[in-house]
Amino acid sequence: MRVGAQPATPDQLFILVVPVLFLLFLSLYRRREGIGNLLRRTIIGEAAYLLLAFYLAKSGVPPLGAIAIGVLAAMAVARLLVAPRSRYIPASERRKAIVDYERRTGRKYNRKADEFDHEIAFARGGSSTSDNLRVRSRTENRRKGKKSPWWDLLGK
Repeated sequence: MRVGAQPATPDQLFILVVPVLFLLFLSLYRRREGIGNLLRRTIIGEAAYLLLAFYLAKSGVPPLGAIAIGVLAAMAVARLLVAPRSRYIPASERRKAIVDYERRTGRKYNRKADEFDHEIAFARGGSSTSDNLRVRSRTENRRKGKKSPWWDLLGK
């Protein structure tokens, strides 16, 4: 520590920490659909694992065998009971994205030249709601690929 340097005050820490937390929560909020699906799968899988492993251990199966069978069964049960996320974009969400596009750009939506783009990629947990959808020209959307905005890096 330098001679004469003052420790950071609570106000200075607040100014530094709040923007970082805001960006982190924004990133998590925009991934809420993927996170929710992952939590459902995890909870159902854990419940299946605990029940089966406990039952097998009480039945006299060696502990390592009970754990292995429980893990395999948990993965299968979670896959069967939790439906995969749908890539379908509801018509109401499409209309909202189109209205936003037309208001922002002043151009009319052309379904042959324009596409819907997930700002946070669907594969990275992004939802198919209007706050995550953008209308982009086909070439612009294809050029973007799976690149995401810089703040999305906080959540991955």
